Amino acid sequence: MVDSLAPAAEQLKKCAVHHSISQKDLERLLGVIIESLQVGESVRDPETQLPAIYPEWLDIEYVREHSPNNTTPAGFYVNPRLQRRNEETPANILALKDVCDIFKSIAGLGEDGDNFIDEKIRSGEYGGYDLLDEEQANLINRIKNDYNGELLPPDLNYLRGDSRVLLSIIATLHAGSAAEGEEVETVLTLPDEFKALLEGDLNLGVSWEWVKPLIEDVLPTKLNAPTVVFRYNDQKRAVAVTEIRFFLNNWLRKFYEEYQQRFREVGLELPETKLFDATNKLVAYFDLPYWVELDQDIITFISKELSPLIEQYLKRGQPTGVGLGYQKENTEDEEKKEKLTENIKNVEEADDLLERFSQAGKSYSQESERLTTILLPQLFNMHGISRDLTQLGQIDDNSLFLVEREFRQELENVLRTLTPQEFALLSERGGSLEFRLIVLRKLYGKLSTNPRFIASIQEFKENYVSYLEERAADGDQAAQRELNKLERQINLPDQRFDEELAKSEKVPPEEWTKELSKGGKGVGEVTLQEFADLHKISQEDFRFLATRLVGNDIDFPTLLRNLDVIIAERWSPEQIRGLDPGGSTAIFGLVLPDYLTQDGHRFQLFLNLCAEYLYARRQHLADHYQLDAISRQTGSGSTDLASLQAAQEMAERYKEYGGGEALVVGRASDSKRVEEYQHGNKFGVGISGVHSETKEQRKGQLETHKNTTRARFHEMSIDDKRKQLQSLGLLTPDNEQFIGDDELRMAQLLDTGLNEDYDDGVRGLDDFSYYEDQDNGYVQEQLGTGQRSIPQRYGRPGGRSLLKGALNLKNRFQKAQKRIKQAKKIAKAAKKLADKGLEKVEAAAASVVMGPLAQNKTLRRGILGVLTALVLDTLNMIQQGFFAKVGAFLGGALGGIAGGAAGGVFVIPGAIVGTFGGARLGHGIDQWFANTFGGAPEVRVSSPGLSLPLAKQSADTLTGSAKVSGGEFAKTSTNAWPAIATSGGFMATVGLAGAVITASIQPPPLGTIGASGLESEYVIVEKVITDPANFTGDVVPSSITYTISVETKGNYQIEIVNFQDQIQLTPNTEVRGSEAPPAALSCPDFTFANLATRVIGPNDGKVQIGTCTITLDQSYHDTGIFNKFTMQFKVSENGQAVTNSSPDFNCGETSDTFCAISGVQACLGDCPLQQEGCWPTSGRLTQGPGGEGSHRNTAAIDIGARLGTNVYATFDGTAYAFDTYAAEPSNQGLIDRTGKSGVYSKSYGKHVVLITNQGFALLFAHLNSHSSTLRLGTPVPVTAGTILGYVGNSGSTTGLQMGMHLHYEYRVPTGNSWQTIRSTNGAQIIGVLPNETGEAFVFNGTRQVTSCYDASTPQ
Repeated sequence: MVDSLAPAAEQLKKCAVHHSISQKDLERLLGVIIESLQVGESVRDPETQLPAIYPEWLDIEYVREHSPNNTTPAGFYVNPRLQRRNEETPANILALKDVCDIFKSIAGLGEDGDNFIDEKIRSGEYGGYDLLDEEQANLINRIKNDYNGELLPPDLNYLRGDSRVLLSIIATLHAGSAAEGEEVETVLTLPDEFKALLEGDLNLGVSWEWVKPLIEDVLPTKLNAPTVVFRYNDQKRAVAVTEIRFFLNNWLRKFYEEYQQRFREVGLELPETKLFDATNKLVAYFDLPYWVELDQDIITFISKELSPLIEQYLKRGQPTGVGLGYQKENTEDEEKKEKLTENIKNVEEADDLLERFSQAGKSYSQESERLTTILLPQLFNMHGISRDLTQLGQIDDNSLFLVEREFRQELENVLRTLTPQEFALLSERGGSLEFRLIVLRKLYGKLSTNPRFIASIQEFKENYVSYLEERAADGDQAAQRELNKLERQINLPDQRFDEELAKSEKVPPEEWTKELSKGGKGVGEVTLQEFADLHKISQEDFRFLATRLVGNDIDFPTLLRNLDVIIAERWSPEQIRGLDPGGSTAIFGLVLPDYLTQDGHRFQLFLNLCAEYLYARRQHLADHYQLDAISRQTGSGSTDLASLQAAQEMAERYKEYGGGEALVVGRASDSKRVEEYQHGNKFGVGISGVHSETKEQRKGQLETHKNTTRARFHEMSIDDKRKQLQSLGLLTPDNEQFIGDDELRMAQLLDTGLNEDYDDGVRGLDDFSYYEDQDNGYVQEQLGTGQRSIPQRYGRPGGRSLLKGALNLKNRFQKAQKRIKQAKKIAKAAKKLADKGLEKVEAAAASVVMGPLAQNKTLRRGILGVLTALVLDTLNMIQQGFFAKVGAFLGGALGGIAGGAAGGVFVIPGAIVGTFGGARLGHGIDQWFANTFGGAPEVRVSSPGLSLPLAKQSADTLTGSAKVSGGEFAKTSTNAWPAIATSGGFMATVGLAGAVITASIQPPPLGTIGASGLESEYVIVEKVITDPANFTGDVVPSSITYTISVETKGNYQIEIVNFQDQIQLTPNTEVRGSEAPPAALSCPDFTFANLATRVIGPNDGKVQIGTCTITLDQSYHDTGIFNKFTMQFKVSENGQAVTNSSPDFNCGETSDTFCAISGVQACLGDCPLQQEGCWPTSGRLTQGPGGEGSHRNTAAIDIGARLGTNVYATFDGTAYAFDTYAAEPSNQGLIDRTGKSGVYSKSYGKHVVLITNQGFALLFAHLNSHSSTLRLGTPVPVTAGTILGYVGNSGSTTGLQMGMHLHYEYRVPTGNSWQTIRSTNGAQIIGVLPNETGEAFVFNGTRQVTSCYDASTPQ
């Protein structure tokens, strides 16, 4: 940069072009200006972000005046953010006013009365002004007549358009002189006939008739030309270079994507081209306004190398069928070409690869979550919606949740397909932009074929538009501007949208690839690039690696086939990762060896390998068959074990004809596509058979739905019938009066609609695949010129508007959708009329309190909103506190008296203000009284049993030590354990939260839980150590014997059908140091065949069913031994079998069996219960534990941080999201009750309770919003480093103002909840915080902390 300043703000010489600048340099100069203006206000440093204008292009006098110390600058740069130069402007920086002066020197009067263009016309180098079109002529007139700067203002938006037009003027006049008298028509865009060639599937015969003569005309184009001349309708036409470039590149890409395989089938091999890579690497290529060497290379390549092959192909005739890869080849044949494991030389390398598979899932999941928070707002912004996700959620939370879910899953699919070569771009100079565009274009392409995403974002758009329209109708000008911007952005053509996407990434608001190379925070030095080759895993690779874990003691063909069945059922691979050994048989369709299921580490390696194989396999199938639906799981993530088993049986029947692969493809394909597989794919018979069977099943489901709906309708009340008819769009204001309460007419109306929908559904059986049925029958259609609509089922990379129009959505139940849409429209119009009437009533009522201010609607509603919040908060205080009641009464009376004294109109406002003030004063007295006399704060769960798991352990035994000393303890709980089935973490909820247990303390036996995490309804299972007697654990015994007993509840009788006994070891690494962990343990003699009894009745009492003995030695010192027992059983009551309406496969349940889980922990020496976690967020410590503030007697800290800062899970466990202001009580979570006064507070706002695998709970409170992976009141398994939410100050009220911060608290199980600990020094929360120095924790209000999930180095 030139550091010296320009001599003065007003220069002697205005900026101008050099009088003898060449045509080529003039076009380059204007190209630089166009590119600089396009980048616009995002520029921070023009010299590093923008191209240079060389001094020789500018007037020599101007350059001399701007050469401090007689040193000519290496280049001049336009600053689009600067309108006019000032005294601080560097000498080599041009402002927008300088750009205007350049334009005037080219086409205006100039300082000497002439200009560059006039001189060129006089010399014959340019044609005359009569060659210009109306837009070009208008710009010339404006420039020539701009005497005071009003016609050519230094405005960025004006100059962007003017610069492009000026370049076209220069090109037109120059081409006019070179045309030797032949008339040339100059336009900026290609004719529509060319653009139509790129819509839908490429028709090579038709398109080549247009492309071939275009290539011949364009070949002579000279470098640096701004336009290309070609013949169109027997007339020469000059078109902007960017138009020709974009068309030819897209035509070439489509040609290779759709025809390369077809050429091979007729014996023609297309030459490989690296031109695609070149166009990606030259990031500004598509924006360059002049012809470059790469353009010439592409034209020459098409003309010299492709043209002869295309002519030969068209003469031979196209092969039958579509000619795609899946027609002649299945994935089994394709996978033989490349193997992931072919270079593995020894078992160590195989084991390293298995570990990589285990690490990959967490890394991809965390990166997908992180990038969603960045890229989803960017997607909305690209469509003209600039609000953040929190604001959008307030408009339509439900639709936004669905959009986020599909976006995140599709983003993870894209990340998993990135190759090592693509990741390598991140280390190349300038490669970051190319990498970002690769990711975004792949993502937008896949989203464009995701029917659930399309449907949910369309619904969100409709609700968002309605919201803005209502605001605009109330006179909100900002809302009207948002509407206009939205309409403009969402209707951009795909080409323009892609250009906008590329430009937005040149200077992105956040460089989101910086963290990407870390591969997931908290993973140490592992990067996503290290996992980039894992997606190549084939069936042979899987078998090779699985053999390392299970040897040959498994039926691999069955396993591989049933893994394909899991894909066909659209289960999430993550459900496999959390499988319990008891559920593995049903899921995999075979029995796994005991040495695998009883070795926790080995079993988890196997599950991780299966999960990552499923991710890779389903993407491989989707790419091979060009059906994106295969790569997606069900939207809800729900599972149906009965459906899975039926699918396994179908795959078994077709195992000679593709088996699982045929099942996947048959379900993903419509009837027309199935016909295409008959041309040579050896699985064609199987695919066709699966498709036919599935179609019959779908038809039966339509019939069942019709009959079930009709039967339910007849049992409804009249009011419910009316609601049902309205929801189906059948009952409208037009027929409502005629129908009335006549139930016969209602039934006839329902039958009409059901029959119409049934007929629609039957017609759609051929047009829609089974998966499209699951996705509510949505297919996005791609409309081609003169063609029938073509379903778009495989997304090609490229930016495109995803909110454009109706997105060409085709729905199976078209008539039903039309009915419902029309009914909503009528209801909306009726609501609008009603709202107008209510508005008048509202204004009249508000005027009593607000007077004349009530006539302003915006002000009125704002004040009413505040008053409503104050009223609700005050009522809560009055309801719960004695002194608050007294204060409200006295305050209201005194306020009314004072208001009356001031004038009659102030009586009501005075009483209201007095009530508010009195209630708050009384509330303060209530809190003081409670803190002084009421003891430790308690916590009430707003709906026990629905929101948080419950626990039975007495808090009196909990002192918060970080470890326990030798002995046996059973970790008790009724329903304190989260969904074991999904987390696989029995230890997640059975801990005593760091309790000190000595030999003299014998805790009660373990409560038995079922698959749901609640106490078992049918049995009590008890597992205790019976030998050695009075076990203390101070010394390591030679063996430990467990006794297992079962007792039924109520009148139930059970029959045990299976069980699993697992032992988990947790060595204390702090005490043991680098000593190797002890060997795995099991009970070889405790088997199902050796059970003492299998049938237990209600009168049998506690029945001992067996014993289990483990052998120990001194290598097990300072180790925790957790023994978990899971039992599957049938239940009957009074001779009648009890069925399981919602079986949990992870626990081994079926429709006629249940499971129960119990366990016991033995501690040998000093064994750890908990370890340090990371800081939950990054920021400044604002309050420590204990003290005299709000953390009095509480094990909690506060971390102040910016709004929206990530909040992370600090341990593995199960997370519950709550909002104290949620409408549904079960979603409200923790409500504070302080002392004996009974005052309830909802101050936690949005919060998360994390039940850790160590058994204690952590509270994360006052969040701005929850992570999109969580749902209110629902248990979600998480790992350390998962984003739980974002820092905020929710729960803050006028009586309790809080800044942006995270409240982080340690909690323990108590009678009916997870209760805060009475703690004066905060030892418990300190015990789980990172301890970098090893010294005691001391609170420092200025201390900055950084979460290890935000930092690149460990804490």
